Amino acid sequence: MEEKQPRRIGVLDLGTNTFNLVIAELNGDDFNVVYNEKIPVKIGKGGIHKKTILPEAEQRALDALTAHKATLEKFGVQHYSAFATSAMRDAANGQEIKHRIRKELEIDVNIIDGLREAELIFKGVQLAIGTSNEPILIMDIGGGSTEFIIAEKEEIKWMQSYPLGVSRLLEILTPADPITERDQKRLFEHLDDELTALSKAIATYQPKKLVGSSGSFDTLVEMIAQQFYNTTWSDEIQYAFDLADFEKIKNIIVKSTLDERLNMPGLVPMRAEMMVLSTLFIDYILKKYGLEQMLQSNYALKEGVIAEQL
Repeated sequence: MEEKQPRRIGVLDLGTNTFNLVIAELNGDDFNVVYNEKIPVKIGKGGIHKKTILPEAEQRALDALTAHKATLEKFGVQHYSAFATSAMRDAANGQEIKHRIRKELEIDVNIIDGLREAELIFKGVQLAIGTSNEPILIMDIGGGSTEFIIAEKEEIKWMQSYPLGVSRLLEILTPADPITERDQKRLFEHLDDELTALSKAIATYQPKKLVGSSGSFDTLVEMIAQQFYNTTWSDEIQYAFDLADFEKIKNIIVKSTLDERLNMPGLVPMRAEMMVLSTLFIDYILKKYGLEQMLQSNYALKEGVIAEQL
């Protein structure tokens, strides 16, 4: 009997800061990533708080998708899907840009709501860390939104998407460089105001473990590896933080200027502006809710789509 050949698919994740492409081969109930690339786009820059995508950001989006489509063709991928999240769903011209992408590039973009985004993130995280017999809190910090999911075993107990992406927070708070204590206080007060439903859900389900799935968490892992252990992260699908390491790298990041961060090992330039607020956000969640462990998941929305294909 002839052995069945793997099926190759592509997933495009049109985030607020990066447009991501993963190409995977599906073989039965397993998959293998054959290509993974992130292109900085920052489609929310200058307009996210005004609920619009500016013309120059729209052009960056078209250029990135043109490059990704060429990659899909190079790898012979005929079946692929595209998902757009916070910046495009909130923008008044999001549908207009979606139609332009369809007309010029023949890519059908599915603009998903926050709960669908959270559901896909959960499915991706499940692939990376497996199921947990105790409740966990999943956090995905995007550019436009941040998703929180409380899950136990294979079940989502609670989930919500908040307009608390780090690009949005930067435009709202415009912190000093380096950030001041007053700016930090403003950030924490804003989070207190926004996260009342999360606080109630955590009081109900009492998770003790935080699982992070985003570029901010990936960056923290890489910075810790390079600055504290003189190595690079080995691209494992999950990483268990030493919270003492997190505290040390947090203090380095929070005290730094943008120019200093641009030269920090493990910190890619496109994240240098955002890492202060995202690191403080993670620290806020850990300490406010008394979480005792923190994991990083290398899988998120894109891999959630793959999980559904499997």
